[in-house]
Amino acid sequence: MRPRAWLIVFAALPAAFGAFRFGLSSAEAQPARGRLATGLLDPSIELTRRANATFDAEQVAAADRQRERDRLDEHVRPMLDLTQTDPALGVSGGGEAWCGPVAVSNALAWLGSQGRETLLPAGDTLRDRQLELVRRLGSGRYMGTTPNGGTGAKNVLQGLHAFMRDSGWGYRRLQYQGWRGHPARFTTGVKSVELEFIGKALADGGVAVIHAGWYTPAKYGGDFHRRHGGHWLTVVGVNVDERGNPAADTLVVHDPAPYAGAAGQRHFVKLTRLESGWLLAEDGAFPAKGFQKLEGGMQIKKAGDMAVLDGAVTLVP
Repeated sequence: MRPRAWLIVFAALPAAFGAFRFGLSSAEAQPARGRLATGLLDPSIELTRRANATFDAEQVAAADRQRERDRLDEHVRPMLDLTQTDPALGVSGGGEAWCGPVAVSNALAWLGSQGRETLLPAGDTLRDRQLELVRRLGSGRYMGTTPNGGTGAKNVLQGLHAFMRDSGWGYRRLQYQGWRGHPARFTTGVKSVELEFIGKALADGGVAVIHAGWYTPAKYGGDFHRRHGGHWLTVVGVNVDERGNPAADTLVVHDPAPYAGAAGQRHFVKLTRLESGWLLAEDGAFPAKGFQKLEGGMQIKKAGDMAVLDGAVTLVP
C-alpha cells in the first residue's frame, strides 16, 4: 500500500471509534422495556399489575367466604323463619303473642323436609302450608295461644304431644328443661337448661325451641330482676360461630319477632352463666345463680331488659 493510503486509513480510525462509542451510549440511554428513564414502571403496566393484585385478593376473599358458608351449612340447619306478625297469618292480636306456634312450626317444617311430609297441612306452596300449620298449632285443639297470655311451656308441650299424635307420626322423646310449670310426663327434673340437652336432641335428628324470659331491673334495687314476659325461638345450631368455627356456649336461633330483622337471619346467641342476684316471677323469688343469660346476637325486645334462658323443649321423632 502506498504511504498516502496508509495515512488516510489512520486518519479515519478516530472517527470510527467515536461513532462506535456514540452508538453504545445511545443504546445505554434507551429505557428498559416498560420502564421510564426515571426508573419508574410505565403507568399502564403499573395499573395492570395493581388490577391483577386486586382481582387475586377478591378471589381469595370470595373463596374464604364460601368455605365459611360450607362450614356453617355443616352445623346449622336450613330452617324456615316465619315472622309471627306476618299479616297473612290472620291470627288474633296480629300475631304479637304467637311466637310459640311460629317457632314450633319452623321446627316441624324442617322435620317435614326430612321425610315426614304429612306434618304440614296441604297447600299450594310451602309458605301456605306453614301458615296453616301455625294456625292449627295455636288453636284451642293444640296450644291454645291467646293474645294476652301467649303460649306457656305447659301448652307448648301438651299441644305438641297432641299434634304429633294426631299426625300419625308420634315421637321417641318429648322433653323439657327449665323452671316454668309443665306436665310431669315431660320433665327432666333440670331447672337450668343445659346446652348438651339441646345438642343431643339435634344430634339424634330432633328439633328444639327455647323459651327466653324478659327480666327488668326491679324497684327493690340491688341485683333483682323481675320477669314480665317471655319469647319462643327456634334452635338451628349449637356451638358454632358466624364463620362456622367451633364456639362453646353458643346457640344459633331463628327469631320470629318482627324486631329481629329479615326472615332467614341467623342469630348467634352467647350463653353466660349468672353467678349472683335474684329472679322475681309470679311464683316468687329464686336465686339467679346457675341460670343462663342470653347475650351476643340475642335480640332484646325492650332496651335495658335481660334475657334469661327459662326453658327448652326438645322433640326427637
